[in-house]
Amino acid sequence: NCMASPTDIPRRQLTILALIAGKGRSGGDIQREIEQEFNDDIHRSTVYHHIHELMEQGLAREESDVVAESAANEYKATREGVNVVREYTSTLTVRVQMAEISS
Repeated sequence: NCMASPTDIPRRQLTILALIAGKGRSGGDIQREIEQEFNDDIHRSTVYHHIHELMEQGLAREESDVVAESAANEYKATREGVNVVREYTSTLTVRVQMAEISS
């Protein structure tokens, strides 16, 4: 099972993956964060569609929180998902550094 490349993952999925790489979030939390941080209106069903695609690729997992009153599921990046986010951010850093050198 070869590692997914950030270039193979749609931008919104990469954004979601980056959000859940640090800590688990519910679908509603992900939706609100995308709307607030990126000024990007996204329907909750679209969030879940992207999460499920990430899960199918082995980049995210679902955790049920039966202790919480809301019993909301949280989504977290798998180890491979975190590696994809790291690769993506290091690629961005190199691009920024290259742009600074050439300007």
